[in-house]
Amino acid sequence: MEPVELRSWKNLDSSSEMARFLDTFWNRRDPDPEVAGNPRRETFERRIAEADALFDGEGQRGILTSRGRAYLLLGPPASFQQSYRPAPSLGAVEVGSGRPLSPRRVLVETWSWRPEDLSPDLRRHLEKHRWKLDLEVRFKVDHGRYTLMEGEGLLRLAARSWIRDRD
Repeated sequence: MEPVELRSWKNLDSSSEMARFLDTFWNRRDPDPEVAGNPRRETFERRIAEADALFDGEGQRGILTSRGRAYLLLGPPASFQQSYRPAPSLGAVEVGSGRPLSPRRVLVETWSWRPEDLSPDLRRHLEKHRWKLDLEVRFKVDHGRYTLMEGEGLLRLAARSWIRDRD
């Protein structure tokens, strides 16, 4: 939501006010109001359900996880891979030796998209601003929890492309 919309949302008192707000919110973002249905809203709601199913198990709804956020904003990745990388030990020393510990290895999951995988709005925004970024996000996997390591710029840009009103 735009900041002004978020402020309005927070001040709503009843479920009927919230329902009216959401209808207005999505009507403003309907790419073709003359056609029945709203594909942007339908995609958004479908991805929420999919993220909840796919990323359940981190102690919260799947959509509220870092992978759920990426899935919602960018859609399913064209490819993903997992690899181990060294992680700094942040000054830890081996007990009794005074020697620094060697870096531990952490699992990193990388999701990648091709330009054609992205929404037309996001592709236009990338082209318009000659954005030079990898179409990837990386998550550190630690004790079954996934934390976004790289790709925040792409996710923010994707979020802006979702909230844009129709032209």
